[in-house]
Amino acid sequence: MTGDPHRLPAPRLAWREDGSPESQDFGDLYFSVEDGPAETAHVFLAGNGLPEAWAGRRSFTIGETGFGTGLNFLCLWDLWRKTRGEGARLDFVSAEGFPLSAEELARAHAAWPQFAELSAKLAAAYPPHVPGFHTLHLEDGVTLTLLFGEAAEQLAALELAPGSQVDAWFLDGFAPSKNETMWSADVFGQMARLSGPGTTLATFTVAGAVRRGLEAAGFTPEKTPGFGRKHEMLRGTYQGTAPQSLHAPWFRLPERPLPASVLVIGGGIAGASLAYALKRRGAAVQLLEKGPAPGHGASGNPAALFMPRPALGTPPPGLFHWAAYLHALRFYGALERESGASFFTRCGALQLAENEKEEERFRAMEARHVLPPALLRFCGAEEASRLAGVPIHRAALHFPQAGTLRTQALLAALLEEMPCRFEAEVAKLQKRGGLLQALGRNSEVLGEAAHVVLATGAAIDVLGAAARLPVQHIAGQVTAFAPTASTVPLQTALAFGAYLLPAQGDMQLTGASFIKGDLSTAPRADEDKENLAALSAMGFEGAEGACFLSARRSVRAATPDRMPLAGPLPDAAVFEEAYAGLRSGNLHLHYSPAPWEGGLSVLGTFGSRGFLTAPLAAEELATQLTGGISPLPRSLQAAVSPARFLVRDLRRGA
Repeated sequence: MTGDPHRLPAPRLAWREDGSPESQDFGDLYFSVEDGPAETAHVFLAGNGLPEAWAGRRSFTIGETGFGTGLNFLCLWDLWRKTRGEGARLDFVSAEGFPLSAEELARAHAAWPQFAELSAKLAAAYPPHVPGFHTLHLEDGVTLTLLFGEAAEQLAALELAPGSQVDAWFLDGFAPSKNETMWSADVFGQMARLSGPGTTLATFTVAGAVRRGLEAAGFTPEKTPGFGRKHEMLRGTYQGTAPQSLHAPWFRLPERPLPASVLVIGGGIAGASLAYALKRRGAAVQLLEKGPAPGHGASGNPAALFMPRPALGTPPPGLFHWAAYLHALRFYGALERESGASFFTRCGALQLAENEKEEERFRAMEARHVLPPALLRFCGAEEASRLAGVPIHRAALHFPQAGTLRTQALLAALLEEMPCRFEAEVAKLQKRGGLLQALGRNSEVLGEAAHVVLATGAAIDVLGAAARLPVQHIAGQVTAFAPTASTVPLQTALAFGAYLLPAQGDMQLTGASFIKGDLSTAPRADEDKENLAALSAMGFEGAEGACFLSARRSVRAATPDRMPLAGPLPDAAVFEEAYAGLRSGNLHLHYSPAPWEGGLSVLGTFGSRGFLTAPLAAEELATQLTGGISPLPRSLQAAVSPARFLVRDLRRGA
């Protein structure tokens, strides 16, 4: 394995005459040449008692070591769609250190025409070669989470929502004699941590080291008849305790029943993404929005720039934003296919270097393979000019899959057939009969649910519940103008401190101003002038005198660490008392799990990157509320926890 956190080793394959791949790295076959699907059915499906084990279950979770060609997943998906209960969900999580490409998967899958439909759907969602977590939502209530990287490391970063466990394990790495790391005590220990009493496992190998390792981790493996020429295989059951979290106590999620209903307050990209994610998981959800339509606040600009924030290295903001970009690319593409809507124009985007130092940083991003070449490329001024269709005088990063979003069409697709109530401004929350009620200014009940999520953007602390969070307010104004002779040829989105989007008909959009601490939403003529003057400074002649069409000013919410908030709200006073020992550096006292505000979570503070980061943050919160596999590694879960600021202040002695 490589030590570069941005790069995965590519598998070296030899394709046999029968069309099956063989690993040259490990000298082993990916599946049985006799009958791969039959082997999977015998070893992994029947070996774990499937489909009987999921009969009558609302959800079922399977873990795998070694995704390989995805054959086990295709067989499982095919069985699931034939036998699942109505509304049931399947989570499948698989670790793979040498992931095949989508093209290599398709070549291998050609041997199984019975899975052609499922193979095509998997290929359409399959992620690029980027280390880390990749969550794919497929049909039939199936979620596939691929963990690209070394198995022990990736499983150690995995957290389950409270009340969830892995119900069955497929151990399908290359033979233990050829790839010992896939069958290590560390891997078995992480399997045990994620399992619960009764969790089953199955594997093709009966190697003594594997049996002993599983027994040491708390499993009871036993030999049973194998498949084909393999006379024996292993199956077993976990005899240990419930799954264990590796989070520090102050970041552990509350142990509580899954809420029967969720009320989302806020109809911007945060609230709409969360409502969609919850509804997809079968939750009863209602959305309240104080404006007359979705996107009343910062999400309501006529169009949005969609591109990642360039970052090098592994601090949480950089890792989160890259992960959010990849997630949103899949999410928006799938949403367009599902809804039939058209809101995403993949015209590409160029992030222009401001100076020589930034140019070197951009070169390093390409060299370090932060994203594959199909998703990120460094280009000089000449190539940038060719891509943009206008003269560019700086080097740039090119994001070919980035582009622009028609915000209202996107929000409408997310909220299609969603129970929404508009012009419903919440003034107060109160508990009544085990539910939280949202009251209007005249104390009328606007909605009620077992759990409430504040997705109210800049007004995130309007109810006082989030008053201790260090939310920053930033006003931004966008300017719409009639395209000029110098701006209309633009073919890609441009980011250069400000941004300029390609013309849409007789309108072009630029912006946005960045005024900290300003809560005014009234457009200002001087900010329009500044926006257009920035275009002239970039070499767009005549832009400063362009025909002004309209302006929109809104207030964005952000945090000092540039990370969103996605999780339950801590009860600040009780929290500080419970973890007072942190003030004196006592990190290892026996602390109780974190105290949280009953039934209240928060989602927001995306700054100017809401359309980039909201889908992934919403998926994280939806998982917390409904159970299953987190789409974020544990370090990033902590980095978006609303409790992190209380922990920071305590550790600083504040």
